[in-house]
Amino acid sequence: MTKRLLILVLFLVRLISYGQTATDDLRQIISAKAYNDGTLEWTSAGETTKLPYVIEQFRWNKWIKIGEVDAHASSGQNIYRFKAVPYAGENLCRIKPVSNSNDSKEVKWTSNLPKVKFSIKKKASKIEFSDEQSRPIETMYEIIDSSGTLVKKGWAQYVSYDNLPKGTYTLNYDNSTTEFKR
Repeated sequence: MTKRLLILVLFLVRLISYGQTATDDLRQIISAKAYNDGTLEWTSAGETTKLPYVIEQFRWNKWIKIGEVDAHASSGQNIYRFKAVPYAGENLCRIKPVSNSNDSKEVKWTSNLPKVKFSIKKKASKIEFSDEQSRPIETMYEIIDSSGTLVKKGWAQYVSYDNLPKGTYTLNYDNSTTEFKR
């Protein structure tokens, strides 16, 4: 299949799936807010397609996609909710419609979750996450090698790194970034 034909097929699949294209949709996000538990709530108007809203969270100095919510395709006002996973301290999320409107909203809130810390257990070749009282705690994490390649990611209380080659790695966890050597 040629590249041109593949692009046409993908476009047609999207057209059939949603009924219209993003250029037909000029929705606007009228308001957006966040609750302390990480629930995001927003109101929109002017939807003409079921194209989704993309939810991103600012972590580790970059925007990370954390989910999608399908639109109702109703031209009146629509209310949506999405549960983000908050981290300790100030949180920032944005809601972006997949449409031609280029309208997006950012919402901030402060979480009272405990700050997450990490410790490296060299003999066990693992990283453990804990709260300020040294109780084990689960957190979102990424491990990136020195060339910038993501080598591990997930949600856990500890991460084994025994299968990684020796070198320097970046550890992103909770809303913190640090380096460690293997």
